[in-house]
Amino acid sequence: MTVLSRIRTAGWSALVALALAVIAFLVWAYSPYRADRDAIADTRPLSTFTAAAPGVSSWAVGGHSLGGVRACLVAADGGIDGLFLLGSYCANDLSAAPLTAVSVEGANDGLSTPAQIDAATELLPASVTRVSIPGANHASFGDYGAQSGDGPLEVDRAEVRAAVAEAALLLP
Repeated sequence: MTVLSRIRTAGWSALVALALAVIAFLVWAYSPYRADRDAIADTRPLSTFTAAAPGVSSWAVGGHSLGGVRACLVAADGGIDGLFLLGSYCANDLSAAPLTAVSVEGANDGLSTPAQIDAATELLPASVTRVSIPGANHASFGDYGAQSGDGPLEVDRAEVRAAVAEAALLLP
């Protein structure tokens, strides 16, 4: 099978998606601004952002999956008023932190399961607000398709986005 016939079989959109993924990886991997080439998230200090927006008086961090784990680490450093977790949970203890925490989970999440999130809730401030979205799975918080081990998506993605937006309004 020739390369051109493989492209036709896979579809041009698949080729474009692959090309964009390769370009994004190369930009990430060879960026001169990356201090830590093994980082999975932006490792700049919070002051990098707060200095750029001196009129902002309330700051929140958040993320999905491993991005949520990273957000918990940033929140531990202080200067953060809110923590927003999507299909994620903290591995570090923020129970005494003076912040508003919102944890959004998919009821069908097979990767950051509701049971795992339950077990880690004690690491969050007692005032944490937990939001469970019926029918949502782990991948419904992103746009990357199905993942091995995840539960089924049984709700429209627009409903997930609406529930996430509503939950974000609970932040300071």
